[in-house]
Amino acid sequence: MIDKCYAAAYGLSAGDTIHIASRAFRITGLGSVTDYDMPARNISDYSSNSELFGLAFLTDEDYAALLSELGSETRQDFVYSYKLAEGLTDDDLRKELLNIGDHNDAVLTFVPRANNARMCRAIIDGYAYELGGDILGIGLVVLVSVVFYLGIKTSIERESASIGALYAMGVKKHEVILMYLAPSTLIALIAGCAGWTASIWFSAATIISPSNYYCIPRVPVIASPFSIPYCILMPPVICFLINWVRLNKTLSMSPVSLLKGTFDTGIPRRRNPGRAHRIMFDLICSQFIKDKGLFLILMTGSLVAGLIYMLGTGLDQYLVNIMDRLPAEINYEYVYDLLDDTDVPSDTGESVYKKVFKINNMDYVADVPFIGLESPSEFFPVNTENLDGKVIISNALASRYGLKENDELNVFDEVTGKEYAFTVASITDYRVMYTAYMNIDDLRERLGKERVYNSVYSNKACDYKPAELLGAYRKEDFIRPAESLEPESKRMSIFLYIVATVFYMAVVAFIVRFSVSASQRQIAIFSVLGYSYRELKTIFLSSTAVFSAVCGAVGLIAGFHLSKLAVPYLLGTTAIGVFLYYSPAAFLRDFLVVLLIYVLSAGFTLNQIKKINELDYVSANE
Repeated sequence: MIDKCYAAAYGLSAGDTIHIASRAFRITGLGSVTDYDMPARNISDYSSNSELFGLAFLTDEDYAALLSELGSETRQDFVYSYKLAEGLTDDDLRKELLNIGDHNDAVLTFVPRANNARMCRAIIDGYAYELGGDILGIGLVVLVSVVFYLGIKTSIERESASIGALYAMGVKKHEVILMYLAPSTLIALIAGCAGWTASIWFSAATIISPSNYYCIPRVPVIASPFSIPYCILMPPVICFLINWVRLNKTLSMSPVSLLKGTFDTGIPRRRNPGRAHRIMFDLICSQFIKDKGLFLILMTGSLVAGLIYMLGTGLDQYLVNIMDRLPAEINYEYVYDLLDDTDVPSDTGESVYKKVFKINNMDYVADVPFIGLESPSEFFPVNTENLDGKVIISNALASRYGLKENDELNVFDEVTGKEYAFTVASITDYRVMYTAYMNIDDLRERLGKERVYNSVYSNKACDYKPAELLGAYRKEDFIRPAESLEPESKRMSIFLYIVATVFYMAVVAFIVRFSVSASQRQIAIFSVLGYSYRELKTIFLSSTAVFSAVCGAVGLIAGFHLSKLAVPYLLGTTAIGVFLYYSPAAFLRDFLVVLLIYVLSAGFTLNQIKKINELDYVSANE
């Protein structure tokens, strides 16, 4: 049997033949292993790449035969899973393991469930997606509820005489409010039920993008109890409450006022008779005041669209940082991690002492390799002399944790559980991988080691036997995972760009159209008073034009700052530096796109102003 992630990577299925060493095996089935069901893509965890790593399950006889063929020097790793008895902790088991015999170094890894990146990373990712979905869903429901309110408000202004007549006949205000709220609340309820029904029919495997994981296991569809109040009850309740509060104020007018339809027309008094430009200015200011409610809606939509757009930008910049910098930052061709420490330095490369510590990273546990160097270093342009036990850290590590010179870097040993604190001496310009550099003697002394080495960096292939190595990597092994992410990340960023643009365009189009529709009565009156088509456009489109420009600019800037908080959290599974920037040239480009979106949206509304017939409004008022 082989694990299904490896099978999926190479299109293997039961009945196929696979060759291991020189032996051929027939695949009898595909197995599921918890650690490898949903391994996150990570350039620091090569066993998560199912194109490079796979698990095969053999019978005892076949395993013994394979081992005999490979030779007695073949290294074997024994991996044990454990389940804690009641009252015991991970640290209790860790201490027992380290006290067995005199060979403490035989324990290579100790990974509690909470620190199991491959097992728990997908779960924590799910929590992040769930939180983001909840916040976005509530925001959209509030936005749609306000849209409903604007439509209802327009209907009330148009039907004020009928409402006044109902008041005169003894109909209560709350009954009229319920009459107007029933359709929108019912629509919200039906939409919520439809959304909830759709949610329980979709498996996570069909909607999660494969850009984050190499393999998605088949999991049973479980509808969360929280989804019922969230999907079914929240939309109609929010819609009802928002509109009730607003309509209660609007419908508190007297029956006589409603019968006459004496709503504010937005026509100010002429403060300076005889000066046409002053009158136009007063009319435009009046329209700004009248549309102030639309400004809040447009600002909300702009913030949502700006955040979505900047998430796409952040993903692009994250990928560009890896693809541009990683090949340049890796100055060696081969890395050999030795199984046993040696006191003899390599004559074909640079021998170092390396220790991989762990660091807590926004609820994730990430690797931080500490590399002990002898100066001058052949492959690392850092000077580790006279550091006095301090460390030089990469810019990637410093930026993710906000570290600067003389700060403390806190890490821990995953095997012993011991915590370490190192003082930051300086920051070097490595922008991709988390790395810390020390004087080799300082690192050995801190770990209680003699004058030994355990890793070799080289530009030439070294002649090590498999039994002597913990691992061997080429430069391509570091770069290939990043290259595999590029096409999928591009598709995701393009998708976010499209969603943000379409969403913002829809909000702007609605705002412009609603502003003109709500002002039809005033447009008709101004038309009777002799205002030209050009003047009408100036009066009734100035407010939405300025609102769109202001909200678009604020949405872009605020979205960028929000993305600086969100992107590191969403990319917390990867031990890679995140550097986000927003240049003035990029802002100007995006702002021009915002203006273009408004021009396109307003263009569809211009004919609406032309077609307004003042006589229809006179007869309707009669």
